[in-house]
Amino acid sequence: MRKIQSPKITVITVVKNGMPYIEDSINSFYSQTYKNKELVIVCSSSNDGTTQYLKNNKNKIDKLVFDNKKLNKYESINLGIRKSTGKIIGVLHADDFFAKKNVLERIAHVHGKDKSIDLTYGNVLFCKRNNIKKISRYWKSSDYKKNLIDKGWMPPHTTLFINKKIYNKIKYSNKYEISADYEFIIKLFSKKINSKYIDLNVLVMRLGGISTSIKTLLDKTYEDIKVLKSFNKNYFRLIPYKILSKLSQLFVGKLQKFSLTNVKGDDLILYPRIIEELKNRKEGFILSGLNLAFIGFLAQIEPDRNFRLWPDGIFSKIFSRKVKKFAGREILNNLENWCKKEVVLVGNLNEKTKNFFKRKKIKIVKYLELPIGSSETIKKKLRKTSFKKIKKYTAVIITLPTPKQEIVAKEIYYQNSKLKILCLGGALNIASGYETPVPKFLEKLGLEFFWRLKTDPIRRSIRLIKSFCSAIFYILFYRNEYAFKKK
Repeated sequence: MRKIQSPKITVITVVKNGMPYIEDSINSFYSQTYKNKELVIVCSSSNDGTTQYLKNNKNKIDKLVFDNKKLNKYESINLGIRKSTGKIIGVLHADDFFAKKNVLERIAHVHGKDKSIDLTYGNVLFCKRNNIKKISRYWKSSDYKKNLIDKGWMPPHTTLFINKKIYNKIKYSNKYEISADYEFIIKLFSKKINSKYIDLNVLVMRLGGISTSIKTLLDKTYEDIKVLKSFNKNYFRLIPYKILSKLSQLFVGKLQKFSLTNVKGDDLILYPRIIEELKNRKEGFILSGLNLAFIGFLAQIEPDRNFRLWPDGIFSKIFSRKVKKFAGREILNNLENWCKKEVVLVGNLNEKTKNFFKRKKIKIVKYLELPIGSSETIKKKLRKTSFKKIKKYTAVIITLPTPKQEIVAKEIYYQNSKLKILCLGGALNIASGYETPVPKFLEKLGLEFFWRLKTDPIRRSIRLIKSFCSAIFYILFYRNEYAFKKK
């Protein structure tokens, strides 16, 4: 009986600002039962702790390559391929992970049994971004038939495991930021290659990141059209087919009970008794209100397992109808009952807010005034300030609008993960009396945002419209990809 060979498999991961999900990705590779494997990670400049994490976990990485040329994702994959020594090569994105511990073993068996196979591919599961036990989509692929690629069909790119000799002929293009994988697949299946579909759940992809924003989806469609035009294909027919073919992925049926064995995940926690939680919780976190703005700017905020939410606004009812909502100023009004008589303030401070803390007998141990401008402008200022020496579990109050306050909160959390960071927006101005309190009838209806339009109406109106449109988009298309657990 002929002995089946065990080809070396290289897995390439490209990462930039990949915390904390890169941990799950690496652990899922490390836990694979197949021994003849290699992990190559190409890391671009990061500011969220990714670089340090990778350096600290070198024992789990075969080759760690730092990109100093600001390559895009696909150029980085090409770099990883050049550095690889495996006969079979696959790609594992930084926030994805293998579905089971024997995935590489199954793939190696197929390639080892039949050396004529150029590539294999399988199925993909899609989970909620912060609750990996909740599977909300399933991409089950199929055998390739002649000219199927010309009808809009494509295999899941991240399940492809390709013989390295193929990469000597075909590489990822640097012409496209988003659709280079689509162009790569068309080039692959335009050649005479021996492909094999394995009915195997290869990996799990997290949903809900920046790739699901309206702008990114439109940009991808535009690039897909450019790709199809370059191959003289009928994009008027193929683009609608591609979109419609994804609808079947939403009917996952029994897959809601799918069991993942490699890593553990946490829900975003929705707190109905927030004051008690603030008082008793013995670890750092980022607290933000689940309201219209938060939902509308999800793509920019990219909430992770460090976030804790309280029901703040009428849109919180969409996710949790039984939980009573309340305003952020209630947290501030009870400040002396749970904080350690010291706070750090990030944002803006006026005389009335200063007096507010004096009345509460709470000391402002650090105050950082941030410039008006884009999130990037604010982050540059923020990076010049260190939060590492602040006492653990100190309350950090941020008074910026969403999504800037959540973006700032993540920057601070990555510096010091033992802080209680509160994203309270304009709540401090109302609690201190700097702004007129919201009328009770609007508060009960959850329509405080209308009251706030009286100050800075143009900016707030534009922000309200953007939040509303984006929120509706997420509710219609991506609501099931976020987990909010009552506690």
